Amino acid sequence: IWAIGISLVSLAVLYFFFNKTYMGKAVTACVVNPFAARLMGIQPRKMSFGAIVISAGLGALAGIIIAPISGASYDMGVMIGLKAFIAAVIGGLTNAPAAIAGAFIIGILE
Repeated sequence: IWAIGISLVSLAVLYFFFNKTYMGKAVTACVVNPFAARLMGIQPRKMSFGAIVISAGLGALAGIIIAPISGASYDMGVMIGLKAFIAAVIGGLTNAPAAIAGAFIIGILE
């Protein structure tokens, strides 16, 4: 239950970040059109670095959450990555809420 809670809190934080903060909107603008973002004064290289930092932090958080549940081993990432990819395909690769619903479906079926 604590893993679901941490996941929902991190999802809410990401939603707030990308929809309500200047930096989140700048990252989104760089993803949609880097040239137009550069014309508006946003530096796409800095935004790319910020996106990499955020994704590394989320990966670390995911590892911290999943290690006590499944037990850490040297090859545990293959099956977890495969399940995550299947969940994203079930929900749709461009629709984040549907991908989360796909992850819950995979979790329930497992």
